[in-house]
Amino acid sequence: MKREKSRDPDNYNREYLAQFSERVEAYLSYDLVVGALRLAGDLAYKEGCQYFSGIDASGLAGRDKFALAIVHKQENNIYCDKVLSWNLRDPDPIMKDIKELAGIYHFNKTVIDKYAKGWVQSALEKIGLEVSIRPNLAEIYTNMKSLMLGNKLYLPDNPGLKKSLLNTQAYFGRNNALSIAHERIDNSHSDEADAIATAVFEVTGKEEPGMTEQDWKNLKDMNERLSRMPGIRRPSSYEPEDAPEYLFNDW
Repeated sequence: MKREKSRDPDNYNREYLAQFSERVEAYLSYDLVVGALRLAGDLAYKEGCQYFSGIDASGLAGRDKFALAIVHKQENNIYCDKVLSWNLRDPDPIMKDIKELAGIYHFNKTVIDKYAKGWVQSALEKIGLEVSIRPNLAEIYTNMKSLMLGNKLYLPDNPGLKKSLLNTQAYFGRNNALSIAHERIDNSHSDEADAIATAVFEVTGKEEPGMTEQDWKNLKDMNERLSRMPGIRRPSSYEPEDAPEYLFNDW
């Protein structure tokens, strides 16, 4: 089991999850997938845009390919500018291509999964990229699905990518916890889909930092000063719902 997990994590997860899941279903509907596949091809670098990248490196260990996705945000929409994969076991040509693309699209960071924390991460760092680790598949696919539902995701109209997205399966455990894996049908692969979901999460999945405790204290002080000014009355029910309770328990 351990050997299979290290050799092909995607296949291991799919078989393990199927054995212990209460319910299995397609995660992305046909209409949802087709609605997002609306780019005719690659998008060229655009001045003023900030680009992000995501990598799925399972191809160097299992039966899949090594994949890279490059995305950017424009207004409230996310565009996949380029997605490509390599069916190679030698990492040197792959790293050469990634370094070239990093120069073209002006990105100096990339995101990988936890299985690539070893020499893959080291190889990426050697070509000048800062590397971080993505969350689990459930989190990054939930994020990508929410963008699809909001009609905010633009993906290349690629038959292989379409098949991979449609083969994405949701596994629900007894506590209704979601896990994601990909059904392998007709030699379809999840590499490019996972790379896209990884890059998209880097743009949109991280929550903006909320107000700090000092911010709330400053807000309270300001409102207290305002309440002492002539003609201004503090609302009796005023208490921000996510503020530290002890700061407002005397209001």
